[in-house]
Amino acid sequence: MLITSRNVQFPRIEEITKEWLEQYGIVYDRLILNTTPNLHHFSKLEVCLQNGIQIMIEDHHQLAEEIAQTMPVILFDYPYNRHLESDNIIRVQTWAEVKSWVKRLEKRIGS
Repeated sequence: MLITSRNVQFPRIEEITKEWLEQYGIVYDRLILNTTPNLHHFSKLEVCLQNGIQIMIEDHHQLAEEIAQTMPVILFDYPYNRHLESDNIIRVQTWAEVKSWVKRLEKRIGS
């Protein structure tokens, strides 16, 4: 499942996002876009909880901080999120690291 802050209020955003995902061969079963009036932020935690998500991959510091209170967050390390510290935040640089951590976390949580 892909959860994005891209807001449906932007014209054609869902179509453009799906085209990009297809172009790069990204496999997913469901795409959830931001449908709130807030164009740039919505609670991904709420969506995770509603859909039984147990591990989140994120880069946005506020979203990661919120989600990490409930579940592990694999956080792409960028200067704008380096101030975050949590036992539930795992910093990565590459998608290969993400894949490795997902496998480890799945074993830990029994998925």
